[in-house]
Amino acid sequence: MTEEMGSTVPRRQLGRSLKELRTEAGVTLDAAAEALECSRQKVWRIESGLGAVRSLDVKAMCVLYDVNPALETALIGLASQTKAKGWWHAYGDAIPEWFELYVGLESAASRLRFFYDAMVPGLLT
Repeated sequence: MTEEMGSTVPRRQLGRSLKELRTEAGVTLDAAAEALECSRQKVWRIESGLGAVRSLDVKAMCVLYDVNPALETALIGLASQTKAKGWWHAYGDAIPEWFELYVGLESAASRLRFFYDAMVPGLLT
């Protein structure tokens, strides 16, 4: 993962929210790119959570999609977190790049659930 990337979870959450808002507003990817005066690829990368996002871009998208001010403030705050480094970045190459997504998801988790497909506790005792 490159130094500019930041944490995966906020980028994915922000991208998912912006894509949902765009589709709810009835704006196509090409129309959004044209209105924001950027490439289609840039909008797609933001919505896919593939890179850090500038607050300025999020603000412009929120104006385009007619987002309420409270949600706009929350999304801009989330955009600032896309540049934040997770605890695992301090370990350099000890954690492989492909595994950083899972470490980020674990770090952001608020609850842990288990599923045992071979065990039905309490039923067959």
